[in-house]
Amino acid sequence: MTTVPDLPSYRRALRAVDAVVTTVPGDAWDHPSPCDGWTAADVLGHLATGQTALAGLASGRAWPTPGSAPEPPRRVLDADPAAGWRAARDASPAGLADGDLRRPVTTPVGTTTLPDFLDRLAVVELLVHAWDLASAVGADAALPADPMVSATATRRPATHPATHLATHLARVPAGTP
Repeated sequence: MTTVPDLPSYRRALRAVDAVVTTVPGDAWDHPSPCDGWTAADVLGHLATGQTALAGLASGRAWPTPGSAPEPPRRVLDADPAAGWRAARDASPAGLADGDLRRPVTTPVGTTTLPDFLDRLAVVELLVHAWDLASAVGADAALPADPMVSATATRRPATHPATHLATHLARVPAGTP
């Protein structure tokens, strides 16, 4: 039997996205998001693509090259965006459980271990886009405080190649739990 590793910040960030996804009315997936040119479904498709890439990293595949993700991002989701998200979300921890989390992986932030990458980028990505999704559909994004603190404390925005995250973080209101 495969055991999924204990990655509490990552798991809480996934639950934060789930909490928002469950509040999205079926007719709200086309609402514009705070991410330029993306709808609520595009934001969720982007997150689903990230979960698939994480599972790939854990199993030894390379991180997708920039520009290889489908555009618009919603294309990776089923006709039911929430179901498409759940499928990608469920595949990621399974991929993490089957992978060797101690071996080095090459990511958009350099070579590191997968748990370090999860704390440095994946948790932030999930939480920031949970907020983007909630904003798009007028829902409350009750973001957990501890993953955000952990993830932002280990990030180095000035040297981070994914500089769009710094822009997204600036949109999250101060004091957001």
